[in-house]
Amino acid sequence: MTPELLPQRPTRGRPRKEGAHLCPRCQQTTTRLDNLAPGVKLCRSCIETALHTHGNCAVCATDRLLPGQDPSGSPICGDCAGYSRDYRCTRCSNERAPYRRGLCEWCSLADDLDTTMLHVDDDSDQIRETLREHFLAAARPRSIIRWLQSQQVRHLLAGIADGSIAATHEALDDLPQTATLRHIRALLIDRGHLPPQDAALARFAAWIPTKIDTIESPDSRDALRRFATWHHLRKVRDCAALPRGAASAAHNAKQEITVASNFLKWLADRSSTLRSCSQSDIDDWLADGPTTRYTVKNFLTFTAQSQLSPALTVPRRTVKTIRRIDAEERLVWIRRCLEAEQYPAAPRLIALLLLVFGQPITRIAAMPITAVDVDDSTARIRFVDDWIDLPAPIAALLTQHLANRAPTSTRTVDTNPYLFPGARPGEHVHRHSIKLALNRLGIDLLGSKNTALDELVASMPAPMVADALGFSYNAMAQHEGFKGLRFERYVSGRYPG
Repeated sequence: MTPELLPQRPTRGRPRKEGAHLCPRCQQTTTRLDNLAPGVKLCRSCIETALHTHGNCAVCATDRLLPGQDPSGSPICGDCAGYSRDYRCTRCSNERAPYRRGLCEWCSLADDLDTTMLHVDDDSDQIRETLREHFLAAARPRSIIRWLQSQQVRHLLAGIADGSIAATHEALDDLPQTATLRHIRALLIDRGHLPPQDAALARFAAWIPTKIDTIESPDSRDALRRFATWHHLRKVRDCAALPRGAASAAHNAKQEITVASNFLKWLADRSSTLRSCSQSDIDDWLADGPTTRYTVKNFLTFTAQSQLSPALTVPRRTVKTIRRIDAEERLVWIRRCLEAEQYPAAPRLIALLLLVFGQPITRIAAMPITAVDVDDSTARIRFVDDWIDLPAPIAALLTQHLANRAPTSTRTVDTNPYLFPGARPGEHVHRHSIKLALNRLGIDLLGSKNTALDELVASMPAPMVADALGFSYNAMAQHEGFKGLRFERYVSGRYPG
């Protein structure tokens, strides 16, 4: 099946409400028009764009704010547009987007920050200045001004600034773990005031007690606690010390612990316990539910080794089908992603790393910025050790992404170490965000990955693909077997090793 054209670029922020007013600049209807200048009414979106456009005026060539447009649509300054409004801030004298009482957004934000984070002559003052500098570097301060209106945000920033909340992981762990706290913690890590911490590991460690507390039986609760902490938490910590991070390991561990928790509750509903569980119970558990129930195998193996349950058998689940897409469909998707210029560069580049190189989204999300190298003539990428030259169309898309790597205009990512920065400072994009973006495009993630690897092992020996892209030899041998190439290469003498 040939994929349809990629959808139009999604609108950021609140969707436009339909109304009876037609914006003369974008020709879209809206519920109201506001004043850009006396006698000039535009929709809010066009006003925001006009007040944040700087450069050389198309008429007078002066480098300044360009709120107007000439008949061809080129940005021009307010004087050349005939606007009888002065856009200079009364404090800093810069032409910037006005916000309140003659002050620009940056000066208004500075006032709000000084009100929230009072000046204190102690060690916390350095943190205050670092945070203040970070916020004032935003391209759109209005968003941060609105963020500061939250009482929770003001309380946390004020406490960190005056020292009543210690800037340590231990002190922050004692506070309610909200999205605001996680963002501020990530910001402190990114600015060097806290040591690095794997966010996935931290969330997993905090999640374990909440899942264990759902089990009523003391014996079952103890068994689940041991499985979660002794078996999984140790492995997740080990993964956190590796470049790939703990995100994938924590995700798999959560799934196994959740299934184990559901199994213990299922036993309780049958008036049974872990110690009295029989093989017939296991068979009934597997027969009456989804295939994810087979992941209880590791839990039962652990409890049997710990003498918390009898030795029970969970058969290996046989995968009936392995998802793939048609090879021609894969090529069509590659072309669509290269040509869909109306869509952001980041999701298109991520899709190409999946479609061309068969990289899983967890690995793509955590790719460091050092994994790419771009100069005037070439661009290359590496997934393990060896550099791979990128074709010109993908290289051009990579260059476009690197020029605008920030996920939103309110964030700076100069110090972010990842190729695809996330919503929080110093973190990479979440795998779930990638999944949503590619699903929105209509791409079959698993099918695309499998087909990409099938085609790669068809064009070069499987061990070379494994070494270049960071896969195991066994996994690539399975893709080679699917293409029917392994025996053919062996008998013809073309199969290495």
